[in-house]
Amino acid sequence: MTLNISHLFLATGSDGRTAHSHVLHFLDQTTLVKYDRIQIVEEHILSAENKKFWPNLEGSILENRLVIDSLINELTECGVNRLDDIKKFEQGYQSKILHTIAHLLDGFFGIDSCFFNLIEDSHWLSTALKEKIVENPDQYWLVEAHPLFEASQLDRDVVSQHYK
Repeated sequence: MTLNISHLFLATGSDGRTAHSHVLHFLDQTTLVKYDRIQIVEEHILSAENKKFWPNLEGSILENRLVIDSLINELTECGVNRLDDIKKFEQGYQSKILHTIAHLLDGFFGIDSCFFNLIEDSHWLSTALKEKIVENPDQYWLVEAHPLFEASQLDRDVVSQHYK
């Protein structure tokens, strides 16, 4: 049993291999998320010179916005209609949803991050950085990472027993 997730990273480098290394280093160093393995497909590493760069970047940022929208909708379904309603939260589902929203807004990388900007440590793209990318497209790269969690043997045994 394997859980597949995908992240798109914006990184710098003189070539795609360097950008790839920056992504792997970041994922190795981050304390919030640990994956069993990371798969990066070299053909999916895009320079800002590639015509697919901007649509992919903008689409991935939109995915982050959609995740936030979805989480806000979940809070609304739980009865949160005003900011004042969070005062009533107890530790649990609602507070975890709010926590995830805060991470996406404040730049903490997590499992829910569709796009992550390694340069600005952000889920977004500033106007200033966008201008730098346009000026020096050969120095900016999108790297698609497919992290994998692999279930332990114990997890597989529990799932197998449950579905017999």
